[in-house]
Amino acid sequence: MRTLAGILTTSISLLAQSSLKWEYDLAAAQNRAKQEGKPVFVDVWAEWCPPCQHLRNVVFPFLEAQQELTGYVPVSLMA
Repeated sequence: MRTLAGILTTSISLLAQSSLKWEYDLAAAQNRAKQEGKPVFVDVWAEWCPPCQHLRNVVFPFLEAQQELTGYVPVSLMA
């Protein structure tokens, strides 16, 4: 149990360190990207799309994915 508690504590603290802010409006993302001098990363998804749900629920929350996205202004647009 101590190992599980340590893993959960570490995971929670690593996620708390992430300051990735997703936009949900393309114009707002473009304005922010211009201000920050970053490119825009656009994620277009649909509720019925299994690969889209995998990205949203598994890939994007992963710490390494969040670290990579810090070089972009990410925007999530539902199709």
